[in-house]
Amino acid sequence: MTRPFLSSAAALVGDPLTEILAAADRQDRTDTSAMAPGPLAPGRELGGEMPLEMKRPAHALQAFEATMQKKPNRFRTLYRAANAASLPSDREKARRYDRQLIDICARAHAPRRAEIRDVRKAVKS
Repeated sequence: MTRPFLSSAAALVGDPLTEILAAADRQDRTDTSAMAPGPLAPGRELGGEMPLEMKRPAHALQAFEATMQKKPNRFRTLYRAANAASLPSDREKARRYDRQLIDICARAHAPRRAEIRDVRKAVKS
């Protein structure tokens, strides 16, 4: 998902990461009705994907944690935050996010998603 995202972001005028984060700021200021569906992927979450791909995990983690403030318990946000936390060797934070993701998915009948299997292995190690 992020490779095409980065390719299209490179076509933006200016610094792509700055543009993405500015869009996330605008999204944060937008009120949505309780009845209106939210975005498929919050801007802050997308703002974490780019620095993660650019090998800037601290910036990515900051964006994912900002996403969790407004949109707690999002599967992808937690999973990618754990990935970002594990890169600078913040294993405790990575495990905390992994455990939270396992708790959220505890009622799943079978761990069909590869991410869940990966998270369960990471927590055990």
